[in-house]
Formats: sequence, structure tokens, C-alpha cells
Amino acid sequence: MTFREFVPAPWLRAYVARYWLVETMPSDAHPLEHLLTPNALDGFVFQFQTQAPSLFVQAAACQALPSAYALLQPFAPWRLHLPGPCGIAGVFFRPGVVHRCLRYPMHELTHQPLDLEAFLGPPVRQLQAQLQEAPSPAARVQLLDAFISHHLPVLAQPLTYSDYVLQQLAQHPGTGSIQALARELGVSRQFLARHFAEQVGRSPKQMSRVVRFNALHQTLVQTPSPNWLDLVYQFNYYDQAHLIKDFAAFTGLSPTTYQHAPSAAADFYAGKA
Repeated sequence: MTFREFVPAPWLRAYVARYWLVETMPSDAHPLEHLLTPNALDGFVFQFQTQAPSLFVQAAACQALPSAYALLQPFAPWRLHLPGPCGIAGVFFRPGVVHRCLRYPMHELTHQPLDLEAFLGPPVRQLQAQLQEAPSPAARVQLLDAFISHHLPVLAQPLTYSDYVLQQLAQHPGTGSIQALARELGVSRQFLARHFAEQVGRSPKQMSRVVRFNALHQTLVQTPSPNWLDLVYQFNYYDQAHLIKDFAAFTGLSPTTYQHAPSAAADFYAGKA
């Protein structure tokens, strides 16, 4: 199985964080299952060269995935079950962009995969056919660039409250106060929470937790033997027990167990906005 990551065309980089391609081979042991953790990015996923549907597994629930789906802000770990050889192309958008594409309240769409064709119509299947016929990864990236460019609305808009909060959370993971940000913007915390949920799909507090988890996760990936006390202070946890509890909520595992059971897919899908 191979994972590849690609940057979008320059004119899309303000809106698209990255593309990724996954390809499994007949020689791989199937079925394959990968732990995927929450991140701060919404995604579109297009399957091609697939003989059987992939499965979305979360807690006790299991559902067959559409061949093209949107995955919007899951707040708990889930597993992607690949029953056989397949090719998958994905787009990770920067926070807030999918709301402008779909023009639908995000808090009504989050936490489960959505059939992308129901929102974007026949061009989705056309793209999947083109991805299957494309001769190389570079050609598939060009197809994704063209598809996203066509479907993005005019995005040269002033920053919203949500945009500003997202910028601050990304710059200072684990620090700061949502109440302080609301005061800085001149709005109530309740108003900010409603606005944020509509545009992003989570509350500011939930997004703050996810951003902090992603920063911690990246540090653990890069640091095989971390000093846990340093991480507690770096990411503004109350204590080590708080860090472990938060990490387990997003992965289902303790940090040390997770480190000793590495998953290329989990590392790859971890938010790097």
C-alpha cells in the first residue's frame, strides 16, 4: 500500500491544505483497516479502482461508504476498512471552506460521511472515471485541481469571526481563551459559538481541543521518547492525566500504546493545516 501527499495548485492553497492518494495492491493482505483520528480539516474522498465498498467503523456502528463522500469534522476516532485492492484520492480543505462550497449549515452535516454526489451531482462520477484512467499520480492531481477550481465559489471575501478564531487557534494551540477571543471580536461567547458551529461544524471549544490534539500528535510522531511533563506544559494541559484522557478520547488509545502501534494511515491523516 502506498500513501502520497501533494500540494494543490498555487491559486488553491489558501483553500486546500493538501491532496492525498492511497493505492493498495492485490499483493497486500486484505482486508486492511486503519485508525484515523479527528483533525481540523474537512475532506472530500473519491474512490476509484475499487471492487467493493469501503467501510466506516466507529464504536459499534459500521456503514458502507459511498464511492465518493465528504467527511466533515468527526470528533471521535474511526477506522477505515478496505476490503480489497483500491485507489482513493482525497482533498483536505482548510477550515470553513466546505461551508462556502456546500452552502449548508455545517453543524447539520458533521460527524458522518455524506454522499458527495448528492451535493455536487454527476461531475463527481465523471471525476472518478477520469481518476481511474489517469496515467500517473501527477495527472490525478491535475484532475483534482480542475475539479476543485470549478466547484469553489468566489472566495475573496472578508475574514469572518470563525476565520479569525481558527487563525488564533492554529497559531496558539492549547493556549488562549474562547471568552477572550469573543471579547476581542466584540461579540458574546454564545453568538460566537452559534456562528462557529454553522460555518465550521464544531464549537470553538471543541475545535480548540482538536487543534491541540493535532499539535500534540505531530510532536509524538516526531519525538520517539518525549518528556511527558514538558508536553503537559507545552500544550497547556492541567496535568499528565488530563493529557492522557484527551489523547485517548481522540484515538481510543493511551499515548504510549499508540506510539508502540504506529499506523502510517493515522500519521498521514493527522491534521497538518
